Amino acid sequence: MNDSELQDMLKAARTPDHDQAYWDASAEQVMRNLGRRRLEHATPDGWLGPIAWGSAVALACVAIGFGIGHGDRGAVARLLQPEQQLRREWAVVPQRLGVVMQDEHGLHQLVADSY
Repeated sequence: MNDSELQDMLKAARTPDHDQAYWDASAEQVMRNLGRRRLEHATPDGWLGPIAWGSAVALACVAIGFGIGHGDRGAVARLLQPEQQLRREWAVVPQRLGVVMQDEHGLHQLVADSY
């Protein structure tokens, strides 16, 4: 069936004979039924759902606590060392900013009277 045949079939079909009150009430009824189904599927059945989620959160907290308490403290220092070095280098960037200049011949160090 192509689009034109479908359009002809839909135009030939007639709507059931109902009064305006029926059509107004049917839209509200459909919306209520959709909302009710959405709520029915959103809630877990029984007590297993909340207990399972609570247990999963508690287990995650215990695992994180164990990892923090028994972790390699040297690893944390090794992770923070590049950050500290980067902070030191960024602190001197404004002082060195006017010292280097690039032109068509490459990078050159500027000699200035004062900064």
